[in-house]
Amino acid sequence: MPVVSYESSTMSDRGDIERVLGATDIVRVVRERVELKQKGREWIGLCPFHDDRSPSMYVSPAKQIFKCFACGAGGDALTFVQKYDGVEFPQALQHLAEVAGVELTIRGQRQPQGPGRSERAAALEANAFAQDYFRRCLVHPKAGAEARAMIEKRGISQEMVETFGIGAAPNGWDGLVQSTLKAGHPVDAFAGAQLVRARDQGGGHYDVFRHRLMFPIHDQGGRVIAFGGRRLSEDDPAKYLNSPESPVFKKSGVLYGLWKASTGIRKTGFCIVTEGYTDTIACHQAGFTNTVATLGTAFTTEHAALLRRLCSRIVLLFDGDEAGLTAADRAVGVLFAEPLDVQIAILDGSHGAKDPDDLLKLKDGRARFTQMLEDAEDLLAYRFRRLKERLEGLGRSALLQGVEEEVRWLGEHGLRQIEPARQDQVLAQLGSLSGLDQHRLRELALSAPRRARSSDQPSPGSAPARRPEELSAGDKLVGVVLLEPAAWALLSEDDVTMLRDAVAGSPTEAVAAALDDLAADGEPLSMPALRGQLEEDAFQWASTLVAWAERQGWTNDQPPPSEAESKSVAEPVRQAFSGLVRLLAGQHSSQEVDPFERIRARREQLARFQNDPGRIARPS
Repeated sequence: MPVVSYESSTMSDRGDIERVLGATDIVRVVRERVELKQKGREWIGLCPFHDDRSPSMYVSPAKQIFKCFACGAGGDALTFVQKYDGVEFPQALQHLAEVAGVELTIRGQRQPQGPGRSERAAALEANAFAQDYFRRCLVHPKAGAEARAMIEKRGISQEMVETFGIGAAPNGWDGLVQSTLKAGHPVDAFAGAQLVRARDQGGGHYDVFRHRLMFPIHDQGGRVIAFGGRRLSEDDPAKYLNSPESPVFKKSGVLYGLWKASTGIRKTGFCIVTEGYTDTIACHQAGFTNTVATLGTAFTTEHAALLRRLCSRIVLLFDGDEAGLTAADRAVGVLFAEPLDVQIAILDGSHGAKDPDDLLKLKDGRARFTQMLEDAEDLLAYRFRRLKERLEGLGRSALLQGVEEEVRWLGEHGLRQIEPARQDQVLAQLGSLSGLDQHRLRELALSAPRRARSSDQPSPGSAPARRPEELSAGDKLVGVVLLEPAAWALLSEDDVTMLRDAVAGSPTEAVAAALDDLAADGEPLSMPALRGQLEEDAFQWASTLVAWAERQGWTNDQPPPSEAESKSVAEPVRQAFSGLVRLLAGQHSSQEVDPFERIRARREQLARFQNDPGRIARPS
């Protein structure tokens, strides 16, 4: 499919937008990224746009929207992909079009190369080009020979090479740079994506990755956002080299293989977390497709937030060396207060292998691996076993000091945030170990300052959702129309004027104007049609209004209307609608209409739409 340039969701793109959204199931789009459970006609799940501990996001297949009633995030499938995958509208539209098999209208063969293109879009394009370059290098008879030998030595199948997009960086200083220049791409975009660097002297650039087996790192939408490279020569001091952070890559919030593992995680109900690329690939090759890896960093709260949206159980696999045990101890601090069932498996000598890759290569490796998962220790059981090992043989004074330090450590890492029964279990075990009174232990835990966690911070751009009692009669009236568009025909011209006056200057003004425009043109008053009429903020507000209306339950007991009945209005909706019109009329009649105020509001409206009256509804 050709690359299509879309600057925004304007009216000129409406046909493409409606076709893509018409062919897209928002439940499938969201479930690829977040675990959802069906509740009546809706689906509910943890909102990925704030630190959600109790499901507050719902997805409506009837209206093809999502809405979080805690942080206020909402919209359609395009909005969700934009926000979750961190891409702009053109990339979200093209991604959904490719998935749905919809051919987009060609408006240009290339994305804009100037200032109008964001750093994120430029970095994503650069990474996509680099991925293609590394894949071509892998199959090159000379440039990819050592990488292919490494793949064969590690026992990675051709299927896994294709599945994970493994490639090769040749043994040279500027292969990617030269390929970039030959293709006419701006090298600055590749520098921004941390793929090339400027030379200190003499000008020009050089490749960051050289003479390495290349593992592309994807976001959950399947876009390449970074790379990991494994050395092909023992002379290279760094065994693994990861991309530095860039506009599209923050390694503490990315898990390798998650875009491929999401389906397996949902199917099995749990996630296996390994320490490296090849371990994850080996697990997938052996059929454990619910496996991911951290990117050379400790497990983080961001990782935990990603996984708890997909499952309730995590098994962390660590090597039995000192580095692996240290990583396991750190993971306890991160996951201790998380609402997850966390287990830890340590690959020690009893398993006959030092890492998952080696274990799965054994003749009975798959059975041993399965048994290891079943024998994995509970997070706290592991922590207390390690504590006993450290305190064993110490005198009474040192023992008490060690237990008090442990209690303070647990307090810092969220003991007071976990459920009371779990708190009692923790303190009882520590009391049994030390002989200290549980009240004393609880005092120590509560006196410890809790460490700030990144997941405690609100998501950028999130705003508290307005409560239903804060919606005006005009807001609710528009919400009813969005729920059941045929209700618009119940409004007279005077009613429409009254509604437009009532919502002037509010977020609902643009939504009501778009509905008026669509109705005047004989267009359907649908959410996909509105997507082509409204700016992103206004469209999200429209999603809030229809979400409110849908949750009133007016149509829950009604069967889906047939085509012949689609122009009728369900009786509960009709009654609610009539009541809101009467309420609005009562409010309107008690106010004097100031013509100068109308002129001022119209001028403000024109200013918001850059003095282009064609983008807003005609004046009433």
